[in-house]
Amino acid sequence: RSNKHIYAQIIDDIASVTLASASTRGKVVRDGLKKTGNAAAAKIVGTEIAKQAIGVGIKCVKFDRN
Repeated sequence: RSNKHIYAQIIDDIASVTLASASTRGKVVRDGLKKTGNAAAAKIVGTEIAKQAIGVGIKCVKFDRN
């Protein structure tokens, strides 16, 4: 998270590969947002990364704020 944007990634730590990512800088999420750094934007980013995760077969994740 920055002051203006929200970012989310799903990473396989063992293989060092990013499996899914979403942010308010991406066109899919940015369209329809008035502001990109608020709770409404975070909800949309969460929904988008969840769709991507399901698309690649991920059903469970562990949250790591680092």
